[in-house]
Amino acid sequence: MSCQDCPRYLFAVAMSWGLVFLSCASTVPTENGSTPERPTTVIVQGTDLTAVVAAVREVGGEVTHELRIIRAAGAELTAAQRAALGRHDAVTRIYEDRKIGIDAAQQMVRDEFDTASFTNDDGTASWDGGWIEDDVESAGPTYGQVRIVTGELRLGDRPNTGTQPSAAREVNLSGVSSAALSFDFRTSPGVEAFEDEIAVEISDDGGSSYTVLEIFDDIEGAASGSRQYDISDYLSADTTVRFRVHKLYGGPDEFFYVDNLEIAFATVRYSEFPALIGADLLHGQGITGDGVTVAVVDTGMTSWRSLAKNTQGASRVLARYDAIADQENIADDGHGHGTHVASIIADSQRPRSRPGAHNGVAPDADLVVVKAFGANGQGTYADVIRAIDWVVTNESFYGIRILNLSISAEPRSHYWDDPLNQAVMAAWRAGIVVVASAGNTGPEPMTIGVPGNVPYVVTVGAMSDGVTPETAGDDFLTSFSAAGPTVEGFVKPEVVAPGGHMLGIAKASQTIPSQHPGWIDGDYFYMSGTSQAAAVVSGIAALLLQADPTLTPEDLKCRLMASAHPAVRSDGTLAYSVFQQGAGMVHAPDAVASTASGCVNGGLDVAKDLAGIEHYGGRANQDANGDYYITGLEGDGTVWSGGYLWTEAYLWTSGYLWTNGYLWTDGYLWTDGYLWTNGYLWTNVYPDGYLWTGSLAEPAAINMWVDQE
Repeated sequence: MSCQDCPRYLFAVAMSWGLVFLSCASTVPTENGSTPERPTTVIVQGTDLTAVVAAVREVGGEVTHELRIIRAAGAELTAAQRAALGRHDAVTRIYEDRKIGIDAAQQMVRDEFDTASFTNDDGTASWDGGWIEDDVESAGPTYGQVRIVTGELRLGDRPNTGTQPSAAREVNLSGVSSAALSFDFRTSPGVEAFEDEIAVEISDDGGSSYTVLEIFDDIEGAASGSRQYDISDYLSADTTVRFRVHKLYGGPDEFFYVDNLEIAFATVRYSEFPALIGADLLHGQGITGDGVTVAVVDTGMTSWRSLAKNTQGASRVLARYDAIADQENIADDGHGHGTHVASIIADSQRPRSRPGAHNGVAPDADLVVVKAFGANGQGTYADVIRAIDWVVTNESFYGIRILNLSISAEPRSHYWDDPLNQAVMAAWRAGIVVVASAGNTGPEPMTIGVPGNVPYVVTVGAMSDGVTPETAGDDFLTSFSAAGPTVEGFVKPEVVAPGGHMLGIAKASQTIPSQHPGWIDGDYFYMSGTSQAAAVVSGIAALLLQADPTLTPEDLKCRLMASAHPAVRSDGTLAYSVFQQGAGMVHAPDAVASTASGCVNGGLDVAKDLAGIEHYGGRANQDANGDYYITGLEGDGTVWSGGYLWTEAYLWTSGYLWTNGYLWTDGYLWTDGYLWTNGYLWTNVYPDGYLWTGSLAEPAAINMWVDQE
């Protein structure tokens, strides 16, 4: 054994000791004194899935997942079964089934509601396309929810004239995300108790057609008690409620009075980030993600009208799949993260305060919802890989073009040796644009998580607008945003996107909002993280693919980077290194207008990478002083000491010229010649040659709540 093999040998011995200890600690004596082996969950990989499954069953193990995308099976094995399987000809690798978490950081911001009151000429209250404000009362401690109470609302023009209610006397609830209607009747003198009907009707298409909530043919009975309705499911961009009196024995429909009318609602807040990245400009041109399908692998998605339907009111959730239960048509979200991420991508709600605006980046994109994480935000490699496998298998059927992965785990091996990364690479090879979060473990260097460390994909860091979206020049890179380079020397992230105090849909009963109720804003919730930043970029990707459906994943990544706006100082130099901000902040109109191609992933071959023929390293390295630099590229932003600027804010500009292009995305054949001074050593060695690494069951860091930035 040579000296250079000593560290690997000692590492392997230490690992074997640790595993022996864990095995002993997990045994329980039986009545006859024997000690049964307790199975653990692993991922078994080979050259053929059928052979792998047969091999697992041959040694007495239980197959839990069939992961065709990486020719592997999730299995429960005892130590003895694992040892036997490691010697099987059909098996090439056995991995621990790691736990993995979603990326979720938190910030809070609040602002005031804008309301307007309208009244009739005679002073009585009415809705005329606006809010009512007679005797406004608080609806309780939940911030952002108000209750409108009127002692009497008259729907009509003059008493005793028999005139039909006008459209202006309808209750317009445009811009409301949830509402409960309650009222008492007090009929006018012109309404006959035994000759007339009262109908409560609601329209979600601006009054073109109405749905009857209830018809009261016993007006005296109706007047004797109150009525309550939850009308949240009816709400859309232009919802109206009306009370109509129908004359059973001739004559026109008439007005009537409604006593004690209450409409409790949560207003739709305006999400600033579509305008911050210029997506609103594309919406005005009809580029809204229409016809593009985004798959979101996360905690699932709660049914919500503005998520279930696009801007035209058409259903757009094409499929739901629960990878944990391995069952289609279900993917409910008990956590809230997946719903929040999906709303950033595709919320079709039009906030009342901003006519023509939408709260999602791609409000007409289709969605495929895939659940791989439970109500606690935790999942396993096997479940996430099964989720990605399902997405790739159903890519053509649902037209899936984009895969959003707002998830992260600490890297434990080279990118190509990680089974989750292998699944991600297979999705990229299948022609799916994979967008991954950088992770919330920044700001130190070499903190990019799995699968963001895959060189092929679009990895996204987070910036913040400083809660002043209207002001340019005070934006900054968030302190939690993970930074590169990766262990293999690739520059990450590729781009950054808004990720601070992001407004998205969530229910108060879901895990994250229930744990942080102070950040609930009606039916919306403020959350921060690179998860949200990745969702923004997935939305932009949908806009690009609507504008040009022929784009390959590489060309789309190229245009995102070529059109990004880096943060610069007042003298025009880069404010952040490429290891922190990549090419800069995304800008949707410039990305759509870009004609760039062939500017990323040079020298990389994903097919050879997956086949194990070639693996790649990037251009980043570290000098004797500990500074990170890019080999062969000298200039501003390519040398970084690892420091982070905490106190200053900068302008993200389109005027910066990258003189060296984006050569830092290129790769070269890996020669195992990297020596990082901070001690990264990936041995991938175990006595039987099949164990990935030791002790990989600890959970990844999730729900990293950060202070307001």
